[in-house]
Amino acid sequence: MNRKSIIDKLLERWYIKFFCLVISILLLIYHQTSMIEKKTFTIPLHVIEDGIVLHVGSLQSSVAVVIRTDPENMKTIMNSDIRASINLNTITKAGVHEIPVDISISEKLMELDPFELRVKDPTVKVSVDLKGIKYVKLEPSIIGEVAHGYTISEIKMNPSSVLISGPMSILDSLDSIPTTKINVSNAEKTFTTETNYLQNTSLYKVDEEGPYKATIIVEAEPYEREFSQISVEVLNLPENLEISRDLPLVNVKLAGVMPVLESYNLSSHFVQLDCSKITEPGEYELKLKYNIPKNFDLVEAPYQNILISLVEKTEGGKELLNPQGVRNDFR
Repeated sequence: MNRKSIIDKLLERWYIKFFCLVISILLLIYHQTSMIEKKTFTIPLHVIEDGIVLHVGSLQSSVAVVIRTDPENMKTIMNSDIRASINLNTITKAGVHEIPVDISISEKLMELDPFELRVKDPTVKVSVDLKGIKYVKLEPSIIGEVAHGYTISEIKMNPSSVLISGPMSILDSLDSIPTTKINVSNAEKTFTTETNYLQNTSLYKVDEEGPYKATIIVEAEPYEREFSQISVEVLNLPENLEISRDLPLVNVKLAGVMPVLESYNLSSHFVQLDCSKITEPGEYELKLKYNIPKNFDLVEAPYQNILISLVEKTEGGKELLNPQGVRNDFR
């Protein structure tokens, strides 16, 4: 058979042969397609930001990856075989950027055949800001109330400040960062405890993570209290003399610390009048003596001196002098 007859034979009823070829190809494609399984995996999104910018605001935490392979291969695929990331290291300006998603797969997936992988959203929109560092104060967070009559006069942190890093827009608004809670309930004296910073790693990073020492200085609260209707105790009055009129009752105000002064009771010897230098009847201006405990201060005392009149006692207990001629003044 010569060459021409072969070609003629092949072209004979060619449209039928061509139709059969197309049907065969379609059947092959259908067969191969029917043997392929498709599945979507949700992969955590890693952010690489070792350059001069950091992401700010919310950022999606994962990406959807579509994989096509045969059913037997699909059974062996796990999320850990796929890693999705975006790299911010090449960005040098603050703003909003479209960053491509980088996908890497394990060696196990590289050996699969057939295997097809596609990221549903191949780019991620990210807001970035320039990276900065700054020292800020540690602000102690106090809960509870100290014991009645006491107050917190000062809180000392060691260290008093820490170095933080993060986006400049965040750092510019920070002068301090809070600590974890420090309980001072019913405290009556100074104490030291350990605390940490209140973690907010989405905003900034703390260079020295702690723990830190907090010294809570607890002191008794200053307090003033009034005492009224206090009787004056007369000392060393000669037996042959007596005061012509009743002495007035005294009012005073004391200052001290609440836990002590609040429960203090005056003694009968608190205010005294010493008559030891008097030997005969007459009018005398004498200084009152206030016996104040060493942990109190006398804030107010209307009477410092007192003017009294002394008369002779009679055998019947009556005064020899006319009471109307006796003056009883107080200063």
